[in-house]
Amino acid sequence: MNKNNLFLKGLITFIVITFVIASVNITPVSAAPPSMFVSPASQTVLTCEESVIAIRVTDIYAPGLYGYDVKVSFPVGKLEVVGVSNATFLDNTGYYIRNQVDVISGNVQVWVAYTQLAPSTHKTGDGDLIYIRVRALTTGETVPITITYQKLATGTGQSIDIPSNRIFNGTVTLSDDCPPVALTINPAETLVCQLGEDTIINVNVRYAVNLWAYDLQLSFDPKALNILEVKNGSFLQDGIYGARTWDNDAGTIWFAMSQINPQSPKSGAGTLLTIRMRPKPDQLNKNVRLTITSGTELIDSSILNLPYTTADGMLYTNACDPTSADLTNFTARDGGRSVTLRWETTNELDNLGFNIYRANFVNGKRVKVNDLMIPSKQPPGSMVGSLYTYVDTGFTVKPGNGGGGGTVLQQAKNGRTYYYWLETVSVRGDTELNGPVEVRVFNKQP
Repeated sequence: MNKNNLFLKGLITFIVITFVIASVNITPVSAAPPSMFVSPASQTVLTCEESVIAIRVTDIYAPGLYGYDVKVSFPVGKLEVVGVSNATFLDNTGYYIRNQVDVISGNVQVWVAYTQLAPSTHKTGDGDLIYIRVRALTTGETVPITITYQKLATGTGQSIDIPSNRIFNGTVTLSDDCPPVALTINPAETLVCQLGEDTIINVNVRYAVNLWAYDLQLSFDPKALNILEVKNGSFLQDGIYGARTWDNDAGTIWFAMSQINPQSPKSGAGTLLTIRMRPKPDQLNKNVRLTITSGTELIDSSILNLPYTTADGMLYTNACDPTSADLTNFTARDGGRSVTLRWETTNELDNLGFNIYRANFVNGKRVKVNDLMIPSKQPPGSMVGSLYTYVDTGFTVKPGNGGGGGTVLQQAKNGRTYYYWLETVSVRGDTELNGPVEVRVFNKQP
């Protein structure tokens, strides 16, 4: 065969191979197969503090995860399971098929089966599936945390397989190397409002070990505050009270309480005391320090005093406009096939979250844009604000055909002007509507 024939044969072979490759329907695959692992792989768990063991997945590919069935085990008598919950990878508006903790063959088994509900979307990528809150029951040991069973599925029931060599277990080291018990005012900084509901301040405890009783003594500026009620918190069970007094003239609080048998001593963190208050009408815009004084005592189950540290709280008396958040701006910007909404707050005193409404006319029917309330980025009582962004893509919503439900979203109409309102929602359920802002949308070619 001459050189020309050899060249022609090679060219034909190359063309045929290229055609075959091009005609194959190649499904995109993840760069790596899915993995499941205990996160962190190793950590120290204290007798005096809750820790979180996460079960995490990575490299979840399309069509994505919609539900899971997972079992995790560790030796009995080593860890107290304080709580188990769906984590952040799947929506927390779904349904627990199973959520239980059992002792089986000398091991504690945590079994969680959970699914999202329509119209939530499948999830791809990486994220935490399950949070297991634990506390050490013993010390000086390293305990294995083992994923004994796992099954992942799409909304249509299709299995998402994880190879056995992509499942990674973990360990926890049990320790009683705890810092001193910490007593803090929570929130550390907050407004005390004359209008609206009374302000609630907590005295919280952290790093407690076998706490049985307390004798709390606090001081405040009596010119600025009126204490209305003081009661035992949720950390210790109600028992025998040695003192339940407060003096709005002297500026003192004295509250002493001991559990009684057969109640159990408590370890970890929680609320010892709850204080309800208001500012005095003529003492607004004052800075008031709430102090845990030196007469305070914490007593364990052996009737020994526990060493502790304290942190004061700073209270600001204010008339407090009943709105739940102070907005500095609220804008809407054309995104071509969507509208981007931005707003900023300077404080979020009692703010729980936000809702967005849209109308085709300024006096037209308002339609709620977001399915779920947009949560505040700040805890209630916060005196700082945040910047928020929301992209509205769902101008026409039709039932979707994808597994697990879903929606089909149509783009905004070219040349149409839309009007938006921002609703703030307080922790009490009060709402305030801000707006409207308007935006004209011009569809751009992809």
